[in-house]
Amino acid sequence: MKVKVVWRKVRDYVRYDLKEIAFPSSLPDPPHFKKKRKLTWKERYLE
Repeated sequence: MKVKVVWRKVRDYVRYDLKEIAFPSSLPDPPHFKKKRKLTWKERYLE
């Protein structure tokens, strides 16, 4: 491979893939996933 091609691939890796590995973008929750509601202080201590 030519140096230009290698440089472009390395640059693209650092620009896109490495950023995604270090700081992954959050994925939306799946449709069947139900979030728990926040408990009140009273409910927290009664459990």
